[in-house]
Amino acid sequence: MNAIVWLAFSLLSTGFAQAAAGDLQATAACTPSESWTWSPRIPMAWQKQFSRIELGREGAIRTYAWANVLRTTGKAEEARALAEYFQARALHTIGMPTLAFRSWNEILVRDFGESKAADGIKRATWACLARLREKNPALGVTPAMMQFATTRGLEGVDPALVAVSTFDYIRRKLAETSPETTLDLEPELTLLKNHVAFEQAARALIAARDSKDEEVIKAAAVAIASPSGDKAALSLSQDVRDQLRMLSARSHYHLKRWKEAILSYESVRAPSNWFAQAIVEKAWAQLNAGQYQASSSSAHNLMVGKLRAVFSPEPSTIIAIALFENCRYPEALKTVRLFKRFYQPSYAWLFQWRKSASAGEGLYGKALGYLKKTEKVPDPIATEWIRSPVFLAYQQALNGLIDEKRVAREVTAYLVRTQASIKDKSMARARATLKQQLDRYPAQLAQVEKATIQKIESDLAARNMQMLKLIAETAENAQLVEAEIFNAAGEDMILTNIEKNGGKTRRPASRKGVVAAEKQGATLDWGKLPKGSLESDGDLELWEDELGALWANLDSRCR
Repeated sequence: MNAIVWLAFSLLSTGFAQAAAGDLQATAACTPSESWTWSPRIPMAWQKQFSRIELGREGAIRTYAWANVLRTTGKAEEARALAEYFQARALHTIGMPTLAFRSWNEILVRDFGESKAADGIKRATWACLARLREKNPALGVTPAMMQFATTRGLEGVDPALVAVSTFDYIRRKLAETSPETTLDLEPELTLLKNHVAFEQAARALIAARDSKDEEVIKAAAVAIASPSGDKAALSLSQDVRDQLRMLSARSHYHLKRWKEAILSYESVRAPSNWFAQAIVEKAWAQLNAGQYQASSSSAHNLMVGKLRAVFSPEPSTIIAIALFENCRYPEALKTVRLFKRFYQPSYAWLFQWRKSASAGEGLYGKALGYLKKTEKVPDPIATEWIRSPVFLAYQQALNGLIDEKRVAREVTAYLVRTQASIKDKSMARARATLKQQLDRYPAQLAQVEKATIQKIESDLAARNMQMLKLIAETAENAQLVEAEIFNAAGEDMILTNIEKNGGKTRRPASRKGVVAAEKQGATLDWGKLPKGSLESDGDLELWEDELGALWANLDSRCR
């Protein structure tokens, strides 16, 4: 009697179906130190086989074979679930996480009633899915994971996995649903009750969605102040902390606390994906606070250097308003017209895309073409694509699929090459079963790849529409500012001519609260705007090059 047949006989003769009702739990699942607490009625041979996680390709194949025997001979549903867990574990060890993820998730959604043994298997499965998500963020935290966590509990699962995965689920859920949709996330928040930083971060995100500014500020402050790095075994990522700084700054902005808003915007790190947007919003806060020189300087940073390629159409309007408030009308007019020069190509590209696009089809190829320098896409649009968290996460997933295809080919070839040397018939059948699964795998991966690209293109299409909308809104604002500039410039000419003819006028210290001067009947010489005031490529380029010096001393010309 060969070893596998003996194990199968042992399984049947000792009644594994009954043993599955006992306690069964894993510690450090899906790590090199994984260990199991077994039910005493589980045959010792099976305990020994699955108590050690074999490493390497051949070891994983053997584990898969043992598990295949258990799956096909075990009578209890829990026995088959345990076998499927170890089959997925073997696939993960071999290097096929997508297939392992699917197999583990199927275990998690299966209904085993009140079986304690099944709960132990599911907790191990939950931990494995969470560890896979850490390496491949695109996989996300599945609804089945949170359903099990909130209803059955996660005793024995690494608390760090629970906190990070639960927070990630809440964060994604909020991002995927509109503010009008009612969400009850209290069960998920309960899982974070022992992790103050993650709980408060989640509450800040929820409060921001509900426009509760004071709650955002309070919760974000606690989360941001929590220990990080080496000071804590479990801490919020820097990306999350920057998001919370942005939310806190926006809440202060909504409450018109300009000083606090500016300080919060300035705390966003330069390497962050939020950095460019933080500069724009800080410039608006400084403008509202009457800090015109600081506002112009902030906005200027997005119009030169590397940040110039980032999609941000508002800086020229901000600078124009700051100049306008200081009665510098010619410069304000030139600045507001810079918007057209910088963003006309982006608008034209997006407008043409909207006319011909079908749900984002082809955008992924264009993004790759831009990176390879084979596709012409305006820099502001393309940089907005490739720094998208969705694009980055799913591109990582696509890279992983390429590796999995290679692994599947290599393992299939290995199985064919070594099949003749396998004398144990049960082992040979199990290896044949694995080969059949791998034969179907490329087609399955192709479907996953197609779905992944569709998700990327859906995100890029949504970003395109947001960019198009922002350009249109900025253009409308620019037109209003331009009209105000012409009106103010005309009024300024009137006052200047009155003064030249001996009349008296009352000029404001700034454009705010302008009091119209009385017309005193003088013959007016409307004059002309200074040379270079109107749009021309040469003047604009010269003005842009000299911009830094200009902002070094943004003095008011209001008299």
